[in-house]
Amino acid sequence: MTEQKQLIEGFKKEIDNQIVVFEKDLKNLNKSSKDCETYLITSLKNLDLKKRQIQDLKKFGRDINHSIKEQVKEIEQLPFVKSIKFTPKGISIDVGKVDIGYRNNNIYIGDFTITITPSGVEVKNRKPIIVKDEYDCERVLEHPHIDTGNGNGKHICFGSERAVRINEYFAKFQLKQLVYMVYLFLKTYSERDTYWRITYWTQEAKRKERKQKTSITTEEVITEEEYVKQKEVKE
Repeated sequence: MTEQKQLIEGFKKEIDNQIVVFEKDLKNLNKSSKDCETYLITSLKNLDLKKRQIQDLKKFGRDINHSIKEQVKEIEQLPFVKSIKFTPKGISIDVGKVDIGYRNNNIYIGDFTITITPSGVEVKNRKPIIVKDEYDCERVLEHPHIDTGNGNGKHICFGSERAVRINEYFAKFQLKQLVYMVYLFLKTYSERDTYWRITYWTQEAKRKERKQKTSITTEEVITEEEYVKQKEVKE
């Protein structure tokens, strides 16, 4: 009876161990199936997007000249657009001065141009700031969420959701919506996801303000000196 009891206990223990292993396997399989389901959904969305991209590009390609002119007319309706011109690179849109609201202040970031090329959208700050990094090397900063790459190419972090919408607008050649979405990006700052802290721009604004005050003071001194000289000459 003792041997039989030990055998039963051995089987029971082994069964319990197998249950633990199988439950772990089941948990992993459930996770894998969910990952596969997510991948499948994403793939189907991308597949549908590619189909629509092909259809829209074919439609656009039938009359490129007319399509571009119509899109430019719509872009001109946006209140922040200063001017539009055609360049060898693409459609260049001047959106002027861009400020970002930060802690109850409007921080000047720069004057921007959005360029729509045949392959996508580009952003350029015509008045970037130049700072020195920890290695005392100069870095050109265009925007908190744009990495100029220090010679390795520019990377724009639109954010995953905004990037998807921008790609969709470009695929459908809805340029007015595309420009508006990029402009909103330029006026946005997220501390949790940034290449450069916005304090770089606040410090630059303070530096310019100090320089301007110094310049005004110098002008006032010179003006007083000239006034005294002129007075002496008259006397």
